[in-house]
Amino acid sequence: MSRRRDHKCIFYKNCFYFFQITPQIMYIYHYILLYCKKMARCSAVGTQKTVMQIAEQFQQEAKQKANGILVV
Repeated sequence: MSRRRDHKCIFYKNCFYFFQITPQIMYIYHYILLYCKKMARCSAVGTQKTVMQIAEQFQQEAKQKANGILVV
């Protein structure tokens, strides 16, 4: 009987610690996301150009594949 109670106690302790730690992890995750958004805004102009270049490159490769020029 006492062993079962110990296991329950340990289980509840683990749950308690988990619920204590989870909000902190969520806050950290939230701040990381905010930081990423901020960085994306700062370098938005440069990023937009590179995204356009990559998109053009993919379109060219798709055309070449359709024509059978590019064999991968």
